[in-house]
Amino acid sequence: MSRRFSIANTLITTQSSTHSSANENATNIVKENAFETNPIYNAEKVESAKFEAMLFALCRNEHNKASIRTFLEEIERTGIRPKTDPRFKAVISQLNKFKPKTSASLESITLTFDQFRSVIELNLPFIVKVFRNDLVLPEFDQFCDQVKVLYNDLKKNMDGEPAGYIPQLARASKDKWGISICTVDGQRFSIGDVHDKFTIQSTSKPITYALTLEELGTDVVHKYQGREPSGRMFNEIVLDHNNQPHNPMVNSGAIMSASILLQLVKPEMNMAQKYDYVFEFFKKMAGGEYLGFNNSVFLSERDSADRNFALAYFLRENLCFPPGDVNIPNILDFYFQTCSLEMTAESVSLGQPQ
Repeated sequence: MSRRFSIANTLITTQSSTHSSANENATNIVKENAFETNPIYNAEKVESAKFEAMLFALCRNEHNKASIRTFLEEIERTGIRPKTDPRFKAVISQLNKFKPKTSASLESITLTFDQFRSVIELNLPFIVKVFRNDLVLPEFDQFCDQVKVLYNDLKKNMDGEPAGYIPQLARASKDKWGISICTVDGQRFSIGDVHDKFTIQSTSKPITYALTLEELGTDVVHKYQGREPSGRMFNEIVLDHNNQPHNPMVNSGAIMSASILLQLVKPEMNMAQKYDYVFEFFKKMAGGEYLGFNNSVFLSERDSADRNFALAYFLRENLCFPPGDVNIPNILDFYFQTCSLEMTAESVSLGQPQ
């Protein structure tokens, strides 16, 4: 049984006599810091102090100090990556101050109880959640084992071909295969080719749509495009009964989203500034992890874009775009640029800022 599960069980039975020393330590800590007469406040302080004392006991080594190696390993067992998770940024920063020398690893650090408290108190609520096993997937090891089975079973399936509608995409290797998962609590697991880069193509559509909604609101955005299924091919030259693209997920709707971003969102920005602005939004959505741009795919997509050009001119002919100067080449370049943003399975799996 891991130490993390030990503390999870311990915290459920904090009244047990076997933990009386932790309770006494907790009471002493509260007394030492007593300045608040509110009984609810003091009760919360006692519970926090009990947790701190028990966590220290579970991480304690033979020298009566907390082993940060044990602390980090028990967190990592849950799927949380403390060294890169933004919620642990302050904790890791504080731990770095206790390194005996700059080149030392975090795992080499050992701390006294007071030092240990000063570290975990920087995000005690989340650390409590992790060690109490209150994350969305409490049996994370078992979950990962099931994913490994699926990964190995599906790895044998070599059916299908790389997308051929853009010549550069058709050159992609069929052998690449990986799975990367991030739960709503930030538990992460990856297996396979999860660090290989690929362009996000149509998965950019909901993100650009989300950005237009965030900046302009639903009423403005849906003056120019619908929100219902089309029942047609994704790149069909057709409009809905309101003379609009059916929704932002078909190509005509995604082209409209690009137009709205260029014409209505921060109109004071030029094309280069607008690209940087959208790039940073995508980067934020990827939790600050890898995001790049594949110029060869962008050029290949633009050189084989007859249908998208036809869609854009059809939209302009039907007065679908926002009022103003409708520059079709600029709108489509912007659309192709968002499709040519490059990510990895790991950065895509985050899907939102942590």
